[in-house]
Amino acid sequence: MILGHIFCSCIISGVLLLTGCFTPSLSSIQQYSIRRAALFNNIRHHLRSENIALSEDELAVSTLLERMKADARAKQLPGKPWAAQYFPLVKHKYEQTELYAFLKAMPKGAILHIHPIAMGDCRRLVHKITGRPDTYVNRGKEHYGYLAIFANNPGKPWTNIMEERGQAVDKKSYDENLLSLITLDASDKRLPDIWEEFGKIFSRVFGLFREEGFWEDYLFSSLKSYVENDNIQHMELRSHKPDQNTFRMYRRILKRLHKDGTDISLRIIYSDSRERYPGETYNQFQKRILDSLYTAADLMEANPDLLVGVDVYAEEDKGAPASFMAPLMIQAQDYSRKKYGRDLPLFLHDGESNLPVRRYHDEKDFAQPFPRKYNNNVIDAYLLDSQRVGHGISLWKIPELSIKYRDKGMALEICPVSNQMLGFVPDLRNHPAVSLMNNGVRISLNPDDPAVFGYEGVTFDYVVACLAWDLSLADLKSLALDSLEDSALGKNEKRKSIEKWKDSWRVFIARFK
Repeated sequence: MILGHIFCSCIISGVLLLTGCFTPSLSSIQQYSIRRAALFNNIRHHLRSENIALSEDELAVSTLLERMKADARAKQLPGKPWAAQYFPLVKHKYEQTELYAFLKAMPKGAILHIHPIAMGDCRRLVHKITGRPDTYVNRGKEHYGYLAIFANNPGKPWTNIMEERGQAVDKKSYDENLLSLITLDASDKRLPDIWEEFGKIFSRVFGLFREEGFWEDYLFSSLKSYVENDNIQHMELRSHKPDQNTFRMYRRILKRLHKDGTDISLRIIYSDSRERYPGETYNQFQKRILDSLYTAADLMEANPDLLVGVDVYAEEDKGAPASFMAPLMIQAQDYSRKKYGRDLPLFLHDGESNLPVRRYHDEKDFAQPFPRKYNNNVIDAYLLDSQRVGHGISLWKIPELSIKYRDKGMALEICPVSNQMLGFVPDLRNHPAVSLMNNGVRISLNPDDPAVFGYEGVTFDYVVACLAWDLSLADLKSLALDSLEDSALGKNEKRKSIEKWKDSWRVFIARFK
């Protein structure tokens, strides 16, 4: 009998709730709304875009942007968002949206993370090498796909590309085969180690760029395209062990660009590989890195207008951890200060990893061989006062450290497409940059190695981020401005560059309002 009463009470309570008899008081709803609004304001407090006040014209363009994002989302199949699909599979779909055209036209400020050997248009590269009589391909098993320029025929196993292509029945297929050797495509996603193929691509094209004239023309046409087609005004390139001839070449390129009416500023970051070379001992590795750091300091003294700092790159989880190289970096910084009275700024590739972080100090960090089963590099980048951090995506795993990055103003160079294609963030909607950006950490958007990923410029990185992270016009404006503010330009150059960007932004807004 008691159970029956309880059952009836439950039924009556449910009916009363559904019919509105138990409706909460108006005051409790108002309190909930007030608390909700306060929480949202607190959440948004750290967003850098919250400091961006939009004009009336910008608000109109903001409405247009929201419509373009909605149109792009409407083209996506339910349960199959583009952000969750491997970029080469959906690249053409992004490209066919109004949003892509809008972001391509947008002045994007600076690119702060890019490798010059992989920044051009690979289709343009294939067109060039198939039209030169001095280009060769090595199709031997050991060196399959090596491309190079030779003054004289090197003989077997090298084959002249013009002659080989001339004999091909289907020249388009021949060109596509060459293209597949120097880019990652959808089929590469199935590889057990995509970094292995990624590294081979750089080996395959290296022989082309040993020819100085070819290398200089490649850089010239790439930089010109970034200005004219992608609305970039400043670039900072990770250059592999540049020498004095390299800086003379870059000055010639800048002179050609400015004479051609292409207005761009350029800075170089000296870079060496954090991976041991085949047969290289740990002592030899340390000596190589220390020699590179000292050389960077010497070259920075000789080229203060171009060289702004030093980095180590390559697959992070297989290479030397930052802690292993920290004593070398500190030693090189002391050398630079004592000999030249100047700092040796660091721009470290750190946090491009899926490994866990270790949340306690371990003295073995400074001596343990690599690779490891954990990655604490974002911690050491902070302690080493890195000017910016390349990638830094594992920072989200250490919330307290992300606050230190935010408070110190240490910016991350985020590369969305690269992070997906190399296996770090399969679904870009879950990219760590979203959490970090929402917590006030400074970020810029960059393409890393766009040529290898099948594109040129940084527009694709903006469009994937805009859709996956639901970026507003204020967010986009903040990202572009921050890219210039976080650049290595001098104070006066930075001020002029930002004013120039603001002029371009006004023209852009007027075009779309």
